[in-house]
Amino acid sequence: MKREYYHKISKDIVKEYDVIKMENLNLKEMMLDHDYSKGLQKVSLGMLKNMIKYKCELYGKTFIEVPRYYASSQYCHVCGYKNTDLTIEEREWQCLNCGAILDRDLNAAINILNYGK
Repeated sequence: MKREYYHKISKDIVKEYDVIKMENLNLKEMMLDHDYSKGLQKVSLGMLKNMIKYKCELYGKTFIEVPRYYASSQYCHVCGYKNTDLTIEEREWQCLNCGAILDRDLNAAINILNYGK
């Protein structure tokens, strides 16, 4: 059931976008953290990523894998400042350089989108 759903959603994503960027997450390491492990087992991110990747090749789309240790959450997408003091618990932070208030996940998504430009 999950596999069928992932085939459908990966096909929809690949047909919708010409360029897809995804982080190369260390899923094995994340599984060791009890806060994440149960949820990660349920969602099978590795399987979904592999489906998207091969469907990009099949449909002639571009798949860009963002390096594992690219600090997408730590860089301010407005000015490029890197907040090396950011902890995993902090969901929002203010850039010490430009003053922008940044939602951790949205900021990371924008940085991933802009990766390689």
